[in-house]
Amino acid sequence: MVQNNKYSKGTALFLGASYCAQEIYAPLVDQGYKVYVTTRTKKRHEILKKCGVIPLIFNGTINSKLCGIIGDACIILSSIAPVNGIDPFLNKLPIDQKKLIQSTQWVGYLSSTSVYGNKNGQWVFENELLYPSTIRGKERLNAEIQWLEIGAPMHIFRLAGIYGPNRNNFQKIKQNKAQNIIKEGHVTNRVHVSDVANAILTSIANPDPYKIYNISDGNPAPPQDIMSFSAHLLGLATPPLIKYEGLELPAKKKSFYQETKRVSNDKITNELSWTPRYPNYRSGLMHSLKVENGEVDTIYLSGYIDVAKQYTKETLSILPEHIRLTKEEKGCLEFSVIQCQKIEGRFHIYEKFKSKSAYLFHQKRSKNSRWNNIAEKIKRNYEIIGLDTI
Repeated sequence: MVQNNKYSKGTALFLGASYCAQEIYAPLVDQGYKVYVTTRTKKRHEILKKCGVIPLIFNGTINSKLCGIIGDACIILSSIAPVNGIDPFLNKLPIDQKKLIQSTQWVGYLSSTSVYGNKNGQWVFENELLYPSTIRGKERLNAEIQWLEIGAPMHIFRLAGIYGPNRNNFQKIKQNKAQNIIKEGHVTNRVHVSDVANAILTSIANPDPYKIYNISDGNPAPPQDIMSFSAHLLGLATPPLIKYEGLELPAKKKSFYQETKRVSNDKITNELSWTPRYPNYRSGLMHSLKVENGEVDTIYLSGYIDVAKQYTKETLSILPEHIRLTKEEKGCLEFSVIQCQKIEGRFHIYEKFKSKSAYLFHQKRSKNSRWNNIAEKIKRNYEIIGLDTI
């Protein structure tokens, strides 16, 4: 958690109780901030109160109470999406209140990487010209401009696709409702919700007004690969591939396939020393499933090994025994090794153990087995979830 001692007043105002906002305001509550969060209806009031924040109604009208809080706040973060190309909060904010925001010590706006438009798979950076091609992207860009024009110490964050616990493909796959759409050359950019929160909190602790940052894990991937891995984690069949060409989709969903880009996170990693805890979809999805399952001690491991050509035959001869012995371990929940059909010598690995002790027992047993003869000759690329939480 990033500790913040820079601000003279301990009031934070969150405009919008979004999925990301929930991850950000909780640490501020723990630090002693008085946190206000707006929501459109009273239905969420009790939920917000249980989180230790003070709920406020904002449904298009700014009342005197909200105006007073704006004047008291040292931190303001908006995650409210634009409506018809206009930021609904700024559109209703009186001029004198806009001047008050100018004296706020840190102001942030959660935007989207849709402002970059279609780049045909090329990398995008914060300092390039923006040519949004979708309505969503154009509206986000207009909102960015509106926030920058009020003269506050603004920080703009362009978020990639946000995922995390209870916001992923798992439920749709379980319900057999997932569409596994494939479009040649198409990749998506993602970021785990806890990594977004950490990036925002790092910025709050290190204010640098008028900076714009991309927040992504820096590892774009085809959506069908993400779908396949999600199904594998659940132990279910991968939904059948559906070709994008000729497919009828709702306008909003279709817009996600109309442009493709690779979102760089170099700027925020260099300037704020921010590093995503979940640097790819595999690590992030394993963590998400662990949380959704309510697991505390479970260890997840995913990745691959690369075996040099001269050792492939030996690997294939020893591998069945290694798999059998591992599955016989009391602490092993799942263990699979699948030879890659696209890259010679690569084997995809997925492991799940009951606890850290079970995982360490597996490591020790493997070192005393025939598999260790191969293990010393291979290159590993793994993500492990759970070892750092025990």
